[in-house]
Amino acid sequence: MKQITRNEFESSVSRNTVLFGSIDRPGIMLTPDGDIVKCFYQRKRITRSALFPPAKRFAANSRELARKDIIAPMVTETLSCPEVPVDMVVYPKIEGEEIRDLCAAGDFSVLGDFAAYLAELHLKGIYFRAIHLGNVLSFEASAMALIDIADLKSHRMPLSLFARARNLAHLFERDDDKVFFRQYGIEKFLQEYFQRADLSRFTQMLLRWQLRNAIEILTITSQG
Repeated sequence: MKQITRNEFESSVSRNTVLFGSIDRPGIMLTPDGDIVKCFYQRKRITRSALFPPAKRFAANSRELARKDIIAPMVTETLSCPEVPVDMVVYPKIEGEEIRDLCAAGDFSVLGDFAAYLAELHLKGIYFRAIHLGNVLSFEASAMALIDIADLKSHRMPLSLFARARNLAHLFERDDDKVFFRQYGIEKFLQEYFQRADLSRFTQMLLRWQLRNAIEILTITSQG
């Protein structure tokens, strides 16, 4: 990880466009060359992230996802500014629209593609902890890409039933996205997922049972 000074960091901020955060504490920036700079601010207290910083996890996950042919940010550089302190990853911007934005515009059909895409991730052993409709991009030919990839785990085998249920429940319980799943239909979404997930009927039943609380909340709220 290349180290830079505070002056170099501040000079970079002044040249770039802040997409998220503020000029005093940028979170995501766009460079004049079209690259994304994502900032991870270090905490003073000792945590797990201090042992394996988010910027390093992001870069490692970038390589792992590329190895599994999953579209995601391709990190070209990692930087650290101990004086701030902040770590950064740099990668070419992925052109696409957030699934959440497409749903907000009334295009719920994208959720069918997303269900199949999520099943594909699970088949490839990817557990994306930060799963929500704002962290997945959609672009041409129903292709999709993950963003904000610091928090995921890659397994050599397809995800277990428990891991699938936990990941799906987390997705369904996100307040920002509940309304979209209700309008699309939670049953329809699950059917799209099962068509790609390569699960037996019995395993599908078990997965539904593990998701019963999340499904019930969505169903009751939509009926109310």
